[in-house]
Amino acid sequence: MCIANISLRGLFIFSNVLVCNLQLLMGGVDLLYQDTNRLVSYEKNMAKQMQIKQQFVQKRHEENLRRKTRGEPLLPESEDIVEKELNLKPPIAPPRLDSLLLKQQVESHCDQAQKFASQGISKLYLAEAFQR
Repeated sequence: MCIANISLRGLFIFSNVLVCNLQLLMGGVDLLYQDTNRLVSYEKNMAKQMQIKQQFVQKRHEENLRRKTRGEPLLPESEDIVEKELNLKPPIAPPRLDSLLLKQQVESHCDQAQKFASQGISKLYLAEAFQR
């Protein structure tokens, strides 16, 4: 019976380590979620700017067709000039290295949680066998 109590104390220590690993895992997953949201926001902003540029170029092209028929000088349609006229600043891309590091941390916490959980279950079966 004394051996079973020692095993149960060891099980509680392992459960505390497991709880700590799971808390770190949840924090890492939350950070990954936030990073994913930043990436999605960046992609939406890039798509919106591309759409604005395309609409501007289309309008400029239509205006140039009208000017051509009236014999007026054409407006420039190059992308450099379009960007200067629209005064759009490209959104800042989120750092991808941070996501990679977070992914590795989450994977490490998963591996540690699996290791401690399997050890805890083994100790539980061992303690159960001693109690019989």
